Amino acid sequence: MAQYRCVADCYVSPGGYAFASDILADDGTPGSIAIPVGYLPPVGAVDPITADAIQNVWNVGPVFGPVSSAQPGLWNSPHGWFRWTGVSYPKPRYYWRPIGGGQFVLNGAENLGPRSG
Repeated sequence: MAQYRCVADCYVSPGGYAFASDILADDGTPGSIAIPVGYLPPVGAVDPITADAIQNVWNVGPVFGPVSSAQPGLWNSPHGWFRWTGVSYPKPRYYWRPIGGGQFVLNGAENLGPRSG
């Protein structure tokens, strides 16, 4: 079953909201925010905890936009950087890292192989 730690505030369908450091889980873990089985994680906003979650992040792949998911710690909060002033939580263990030639690997899960960005 998949579990994720939020590294940014994010919307959780259907109709929920999770704050940075909240745990999302599809297995009813006590204290977690429920997500449906098969949930596609918002890349760059969550850090996978379980093997299923790591595989789901890899399946989604690196996503590019104004801020690349391959650039950990650069999440652009709609509330600005002051949103987490005085709040600490560990940086993501798993994130997309460039290896050249337009290829990326999921840091911490390199055994899954590269993905194109």
